Amino acid sequence: MLKKLLKYDVRAIWKLWAALSVALIGMAVILSFIIRLSIASNLMDETSILSIFLVLGSVFMGFGVVMAWSGILIVTPIMCYIRYFKNFFSDEGYLTFTLPVKRRDLYLSKVVNVFLFNAGNVLVTIIAVLLFLLIIPGTGNNGAIINFEIFVEFWKLIAMIWEAIGGWMLVYLLGIILLMAVCSLYQIGMIHLCITVGATVAKKHKVLAALGIYIGVDFILSTLYQVFGMFGIQSVEGLILLLDKPSEPMIHLTLIAIILLVIVAIATAAWILHLVTLNTIERKLNLA
Repeated sequence: MLKKLLKYDVRAIWKLWAALSVALIGMAVILSFIIRLSIASNLMDETSILSIFLVLGSVFMGFGVVMAWSGILIVTPIMCYIRYFKNFFSDEGYLTFTLPVKRRDLYLSKVVNVFLFNAGNVLVTIIAVLLFLLIIPGTGNNGAIINFEIFVEFWKLIAMIWEAIGGWMLVYLLGIILLMAVCSLYQIGMIHLCITVGATVAKKHKVLAALGIYIGVDFILSTLYQVFGMFGIQSVEGLILLLDKPSEPMIHLTLIAIILLVIVAIATAAWILHLVTLNTIERKLNLA
């Protein structure tokens, strides 16, 4: 049943997300070609028609890239959250909660839906940036359509990092991926909880109530994160200084242990947020 619910949730946002993603990748490619042409032409007269055309084209395409990128990063999640609000707390909620489906599955479908689109946004951004860099020529590109030098430079960077820290690089990479995943789940849980509280507490202007709650909570948490972040950095520096001439493996183990602690803390907070949200839905929307 969760598969069917997720299929409908994804379909509701898919067309918008796909259109914005294609627009982002397409305009990034066009922008890279315009910049490539500007570099290749090497015009001396900056007031020529071609020069003006290239400048206007790059400005227009650059603006389009920013708008499309903002769209997939901001508009797509907002559409997911609007669907969550409508399905659960608008008039559609009466139909939603009369379906022979567990509310846990209904809620989990919304969470997975946002998470999948967040992951898709990261992937599309990487593809757009990669194509942009591949088309713009490098110093020894010799007019080739694809700039393969970017692969050479990237491989040199990887080799340099590997030479410096060895296999620890893979551990750090895995840690970063896990950290991004739990941060995404935490953000989703926070927004869903604010929407749920605002929609169940406020009798009127539920959207404004949810937005106000989110802004207030986000401001408080941001302040706390900054304070604890400063103390955390100082604690890490102090911990490394306390170690008597720590070896390289000891430093890596210490940093990885700290990253794991942060991941576990954020994952626990995200789990609590989702449990509170689901519990609130169960208690406040008892239609039996």
